[in-house]
Amino acid sequence: MKGLQKNKFLKRVGTVLLTAAMLCGSGIMPAEDRLQVVQAAESVINSMEYYSASDGPVLKNSGVGKASYGFVMPKFNGGQSSWQDVSGDLSVKVKTDGIYTDIDSVSSFVYNQNWGHWNDGGFTGYWFEVSETTYLQLYSKSTGVTLDYTLEFTNLNKTTITSMTATDGPELTAGPTGSIGFTYPTFNGDSSIIYDAVADDLKVYVKTLNSSEWIDIDNNAASGWIYDNNFGQFRDGPGGYWFTLTESINVKLESKTSGVSLIYTLKYEKAERKSYKLSPYDENTTIKADEKTGALGIPLPKIDGSPAYQTDLENFVYEIKIDGNWVELGDYSKSTFVYSGNGYNKMSDKNQWGYWVDYIYGLWFQPLQQNYELRIGYPENGEKGAAVNDNFVYYTFIGSPGAHRPTPPPDDFKIGDPNDPHIDGYDLVFNDEFTGNTLNTNVWNYVTGYYINDDPGTWGWGNNELEHYTDSERNVNVAGGNLNLTAYEEPKSFPQDPTRYAQYSSGKITSQSKVAFKYGRIDFRAKLPAGNGLWPALWLLPDDDTYGTWAASGEIDVMEARGRIPGASSGAIHFGGAWPANTYLDGSYAFENGERIDTDFHTYSLVWEEDMLKWYVDGNLFFYANSDQWYTTASSAKGAPFDQEFYIVMNLAVGGWFDGGITPGPGDIPATMQVDYVRVYKEEGDTKATASGSGLGSTPPPAGVAVTGVSLDKKEITLKQAGETAVLTAAVTPSNASNKNVTWTSSDTNVATVSDGKVTAVAKGSAVVTVETQDGKYSDTCTVKVDIQETQQPGNDHVGDGTTGLNRTGTTVEFYVNNAVFADLHYKVNNGGQINVGMKNSGNGNFTYTVSDLKDGDTIEYFFTYNPGNGALDTQWASYTLGASTQSPGTENPGNPGNGERAGLVTMYLDNDYQGKAVSFDIGRYDMEDMIRAGIPNDSISSLKVPLGYKLTVYRDIHFGGESKVYSADSSYVGNDWNDAITSFVVEEATYYIYNKNSGLVLDIAGGGQDNGTNLIQNTPDQSAGQQWKVTAVEDGVYKIINVMNKKAIDVAELSTANGGNVHVWDYVDGDNQKWRIENGNQDYRLVINKLSGLSLDADDWSTEPGGNVIQWQAGDAQANQLWRFEIAD
Repeated sequence: MKGLQKNKFLKRVGTVLLTAAMLCGSGIMPAEDRLQVVQAAESVINSMEYYSASDGPVLKNSGVGKASYGFVMPKFNGGQSSWQDVSGDLSVKVKTDGIYTDIDSVSSFVYNQNWGHWNDGGFTGYWFEVSETTYLQLYSKSTGVTLDYTLEFTNLNKTTITSMTATDGPELTAGPTGSIGFTYPTFNGDSSIIYDAVADDLKVYVKTLNSSEWIDIDNNAASGWIYDNNFGQFRDGPGGYWFTLTESINVKLESKTSGVSLIYTLKYEKAERKSYKLSPYDENTTIKADEKTGALGIPLPKIDGSPAYQTDLENFVYEIKIDGNWVELGDYSKSTFVYSGNGYNKMSDKNQWGYWVDYIYGLWFQPLQQNYELRIGYPENGEKGAAVNDNFVYYTFIGSPGAHRPTPPPDDFKIGDPNDPHIDGYDLVFNDEFTGNTLNTNVWNYVTGYYINDDPGTWGWGNNELEHYTDSERNVNVAGGNLNLTAYEEPKSFPQDPTRYAQYSSGKITSQSKVAFKYGRIDFRAKLPAGNGLWPALWLLPDDDTYGTWAASGEIDVMEARGRIPGASSGAIHFGGAWPANTYLDGSYAFENGERIDTDFHTYSLVWEEDMLKWYVDGNLFFYANSDQWYTTASSAKGAPFDQEFYIVMNLAVGGWFDGGITPGPGDIPATMQVDYVRVYKEEGDTKATASGSGLGSTPPPAGVAVTGVSLDKKEITLKQAGETAVLTAAVTPSNASNKNVTWTSSDTNVATVSDGKVTAVAKGSAVVTVETQDGKYSDTCTVKVDIQETQQPGNDHVGDGTTGLNRTGTTVEFYVNNAVFADLHYKVNNGGQINVGMKNSGNGNFTYTVSDLKDGDTIEYFFTYNPGNGALDTQWASYTLGASTQSPGTENPGNPGNGERAGLVTMYLDNDYQGKAVSFDIGRYDMEDMIRAGIPNDSISSLKVPLGYKLTVYRDIHFGGESKVYSADSSYVGNDWNDAITSFVVEEATYYIYNKNSGLVLDIAGGGQDNGTNLIQNTPDQSAGQQWKVTAVEDGVYKIINVMNKKAIDVAELSTANGGNVHVWDYVDGDNQKWRIENGNQDYRLVINKLSGLSLDADDWSTEPGGNVIQWQAGDAQANQLWRFEIAD
C-alpha cells in the first residue's frame, strides 16, 4: 500500500485508496483545477505575490502549545512559472534574534517534523507547526527577491469534554467515491473551544451499522482503518474528520474522562443497476489538452446512469489507439503511457496517466503533444475480465504540440561487457558471475517460507503473493553460467495457518549482512520469464533499518517486470514513512524492435549518486529521480533514506498486487529467471561510496566440469493401460560432469506423468516427456503414447493416478504406491476389521500389495501411508466396490477435449450452466490439493452435476472444514454464497427415503423381513434401515435399488410383465426384473419403470394407508400414486 506524507497540512475529504496498485493520493481536485499540474517557464524567480488573501501575508491560528499553518505557494513571475519550475531557486528563512536565517540552519526547525511541503489537488505549498508567533521569508537564491509571512500564534489551555453537539449531521451520506466528512462538534456548548484544546480527551470508534461492537481505530491498522489512508482529519475551516467508506458505518466520538459521546451515521448507498451499459458522464467527449502543460482530465463514464463506485474501478477497460490499433493503456510497451500512481512526475519525459477523485472518479493525462483516441469499456455482465463487446465510450484528445516535456539529464553511461567486468572510470567492488555449480553462500542467503518474520498476518509477503520460497536446488541453483530461480506449482501450508496454502514454490536470495553498498552502480544481466502472474525482481533493501521499518528506510527496485507484459520492465523507489505512511516513484521501459524480457538476456542497471538515482536497460536511461523528490519522515538529512548501505535481493514471485492479482494460466508454470551476473561498482575517486560485509572478496566455489549435452535411451514409448509404467534413462555428457542434476516434465500430465525418469500412464492420449540438465539447460525428449482400450475386460479395473491406486484382475486387487521411500496399506473388507500391512518394495521406489479371493459386490475401504521423499503423509480414506462402474477420478474425458464430464459421476464445472472446464469425480474425499491436481483451481466451481445415487458435500475450507452444504441433484449455479468458494468436498454413495406423492408414505420392507420374497409396502416414515435404499447405476440410465437393512433388491415377482404384478425384494442376480429406469415425472417426483416389463412402480389401488401393497402398472399421465421422490436419508 502507498500512504501519504506525515504531517501534511492540508488533508481534504475525498482522499481514497483506489486499489493496491493504483492510488490517487491527492484528495479533492476542484474541477476548474484538474488541468493545473505543471507549467513550463523560466526557473529563476523574478517576482512573487501571495496566491490569495487567505495565503498571506498574515496567517492566524491557535492551539494548545502549538498550532499548524499552511499556505499555497505564491505566484511566481506573474503566474507564468510553477513551483516545480523554480523549486531549485526557492528557499525559506526564519527570523531569529531579529535576523532572517536559512531555515536549515535553525535547530528548532526539522524538515518533515515541524515544517515541509504539501501537495493536494494539484496545489503545492508549505506547512509549519509552531509554538510561538513566527516570521518567515521566501527568497530567491539567484535574484534575492523576497516575500514575507507572519504566522500569528495564540496559546490555548487544555480542557476536558462535558458535552458535544454536532455541527454536521449527525446523519450524512457519502458520494459515489465513498468520501464523507464532518466538522468537529461544538464542545461544552462553547464554539470557541477548538479541537486542539480537547484532543487529548477524545477517542474515535467505528462500527458497521449491523454490528454492536465498537472498534478503536487509533493506531489500529489491523482493524482495516488506517490513518491518512481511509480516514483522517482535515484542517480547512474549523477542521474535522473524513472517512472513505465501502459500507455504511457509525462513528462515535467519546470523552476519555466523562464518557460523554456523540454518534454519527455515515451512509454509503449505491444505485441499483439493471445493466452495466456505459454512457459519457457529460456530453464533452472531445477534450483539448492545456496549451502549456499538455494536461487534461476526464470523468469516468456512468454505469447504467450512475457514477462509478470504488468497487467498479478494477473492472474498467482502458484502450488507446496507437498506429490504428486499440492497445491496453496499462501496457506501456504498446501504449507509450506510463501509469503514475502518485500524480504527475515532473522529472519524467514519458507520457503519463493516472486517477483523480473529486466527488467522482476520473483519469488525467500529461503531457499530450499530439492527438489521441481513447475508449473506456466495462464488461457487459459486470464481471472483471468478461466480454466488453461494444460497451465502450469513445473520447478524442486534442494535443498541444508545444506542451512542456521535461528533458532528461546529461548522461555518459557506459554499458558493460558480459565477458569482462571492467568498465573505464569505475572500480569493481563486488561481482558474482555464477560460473560454478553451487550457490556461493558466503555471499548469498536463502529466503524460505511464506511469511515475513513468521508473522501470520504477513502471508504472501504482505503483497498477496502466491509463492513460498525454498532452499531446494529445484528452485535455486547455479548452472550453465547462470543463477536460476524457478517457480513450480507445488502447494504447501505452514504452521502459521495450516488452512492457507501457498500454491507455488520459488526461489529468493539476498546478500543481507554479507554484501551491502552505498552509491555507485549495480548491473544485473538477466533473462526473465514471460507468462501471467509472474513477477521477477532485482532490487535493494537497507542493510540496517536506520530510519525505521519499511518504507521509512527506503527500497530501490532496479528491475521489476510483469510476465504478462513481456515488452516492458520498470524501476522504482519506495520511501516516506513506515507503512502505511509510505509513498513511491516509478518509471517504465519499453523494449524496441520486438525485443522482450524473455527472448534474450538484458542488462538492468542503476546509477546511485548522492542526489540522483538513474535507471537503465541495455544502457538506455528510462527513469531518474533526485533527492528533492524523496524523503523519510525520520530525518531531515538531505538524501535520506538513500544515504545508507543497501543489500541485494533477487527473486521470482508469483501473483500478488503488482499486476492486479493475476495468476498463472496453463503453461505459465514452471518458469525460470536466469541471472548471468551481478556487478557492483564505484566511480574512481568517489570517497563517499562505501561497501561492507563478510562476502566482499569471497572466493566463489570452484567451477567443475561443465555439461555438454543429454540424451534419452528411448525416443517413443507406448503404454496400454492406466497405471502402467516405463523407465527412461538420461545420459548426461561428459560422464565426469560436475552437475548431473536433471529435471523431468510432461507436456500433459492428464495423459502421462513423469518422476525421476519413471513415466506413468494416466489416460488415453499423447504427451512429450522432456529431460533438462540444470547445468547448461540441455534437453532431450521422448513421445509417450497411452493407448487405453475404451472398454475393459470383464473383471478388470483400475482406480487411481500415477502415485497411488489399485488394479483389479478377476478376484484379486493389487494396491500400488509409486515414487516413495516406504509405503503402508490400511484396509477393511466389507466393513470388517482394519488390516495394516507394509507394502512390498518392487524396486525404483514402487510398492505393491495384493488382496485375493474377492468377489463382485465386495467393498474395500483403504488408505495409504507413504513417504514421497519429504516426510510421511496419509491419504484420505477411499472406497472401491468390485463390479461397480469405476473411473479414475479427477481426469478429463480424452474423447472430449476441454470438457471432462463423465456420465454417472459427479462433475464440477468452472462456469454457470454446466459450461467451461469440467472434471468428474467418483466416490472419495477430495481436498484442495486433489482439486488442483485434477485441474480445478481453488475456489473456482460455479455449477455441478450430481447423478442419482450420489451425494456431494462441499466445504468452504481445506481439510473438509468450515461451512458445508449438501447437493443431491444437478445445480446449474451453486448460488452466490458458494460460487467460487468450494475448497474441499466429499463424494459419497447416497442413501434415500423413497416417498409416494399420493400417500406421502415411504417404501418399506414388510415386517422388517430378511428373506427373499418379502413384500414391498408403503409405510409411515420412521427412519429405520428397512426404509432406506441405495440406488446404483448398472447401465446407462438403468439402476438397481438395494435395501440398506437386508441388502436385497426391489424385484418384480415371477418375472411378471402384467399389470398388477407384485413387487417384493430378492437377492440381486442382475435380472432385468430387478433393473429400473428412473425418469423425470413431475417436479421433484420421478417415475420408476421396470426394464423387463416396462411398467411403473405403483401404490396399489391409490392406497394412502400404512402397509399398502406396491405393484407394477402401466404408467399413466404422471399419476400421483406412480410418482416417487428420492430424499437423502443422511
